[in-house]
Amino acid sequence: MAGYAVWTALIPVGGALFLLPVGYFVWLYLMYRRPPVRGRALVAEYEAPPEIGPAEAGYLLDGRLRARALAATLIDLMLRGIIRIEVEDSRVRRLQLAGRPEEAGLEPYEMVLLSDLFTDGPSVDAVSAARRIRSGERRLKDSVRSWLDHQGYLGARDWSRPIIAVSAAVGALITAMGLWSTAGFAAAVVQLTVSVALIEYFYIAATWRPILSRRGQEAVWHLLGYRRYLEAVESGRIRWTEERDAAGLHRLSPYAVMYGITPVWATRLQQVTEALIGDIV
Repeated sequence: MAGYAVWTALIPVGGALFLLPVGYFVWLYLMYRRPPVRGRALVAEYEAPPEIGPAEAGYLLDGRLRARALAATLIDLMLRGIIRIEVEDSRVRRLQLAGRPEEAGLEPYEMVLLSDLFTDGPSVDAVSAARRIRSGERRLKDSVRSWLDHQGYLGARDWSRPIIAVSAAVGALITAMGLWSTAGFAAAVVQLTVSVALIEYFYIAATWRPILSRRGQEAVWHLLGYRRYLEAVESGRIRWTEERDAAGLHRLSPYAVMYGITPVWATRLQQVTEALIGDIV
């Protein structure tokens, strides 16, 4: 009888645990699948926002730093002459620092990336570079986010830290309840319920995307228009000339890689720079 009462009491709890992720997915859809600026059509933009690099653009669009945004940043640094990519047998072998970053007017997150890459000297092999980027990804993300927040692209309220704090508190509760496992069936059911809630909270904390300010929404709208233009270029609807290729790559290629529009762009980058970047993009 006691077991039946426990299960009956847990029915609304189970319903809440089911509705929590469903409601979260609905919220994500409403927040990030609708146009960030309402009431006007999306039109092609022929230039990226002048103050936003590929890493910041990727963070605004995705809410996090994807691998392609980091690859786009490396390509941007290469095209600006900050690093060199050495190729051997059609594979990227080494990254080498080509100048003095402190004199190049780089953004803070770019300095963070370079300091992570070249901790032991001005040259690093490709395998070590990938490992160092992965290990420093959190610090790099925080640096990009800090810049966007300082420039007014993000909203004032951020719930990710409170959610993580709640997750940690629930985790501590589960640890304490693990010592209570001998209390019988009811304790085991409660512990399972709290464990499911913890998993859901961790998922929400891991996928939480920052809320954009009005300026951030306008920037995302501009970036979506720029992607429309680059998609037209990639599909061949805009004809390229050899004279335009070299100059255009410095402006367009990093963003095309960040958007994921890479096949034609990787080929053109190879033709102009003689660097095979398939390993990176």
